[in-house]
Amino acid sequence: MATNTSESTVQTADQRTKHLSTTLQSLASLEGGEGDLRAMYVRWCDADITEETLLTRDAAIASLLQTAAIAGRRIGKMQYDAQQRVSALKGSRTRGANMNE
Repeated sequence: MATNTSESTVQTADQRTKHLSTTLQSLASLEGGEGDLRAMYVRWCDADITEETLLTRDAAIASLLQTAAIAGRRIGKMQYDAQQRVSALKGSRTRGANMNE
């Protein structure tokens, strides 16, 4: 019975990682999202990005997912952070469109 619980826990972690990946890709695709993705990279991966650092979108997402996999308890916090950033960008885009009318 313990094996089933372990397997379902692993599936849940895999699902959470997949959900985080989707959210990070959504964030990166939004206007202004690249900057937020870099900010998350600095925050969660304890990294330092300088002007010379060439960090691709895919590399940032891969590093964030690797960090989440290593410290499983962070997945929920990272997901929340990414969702807040996506909501903020979508909200600012909507407000900007309303102001142009």
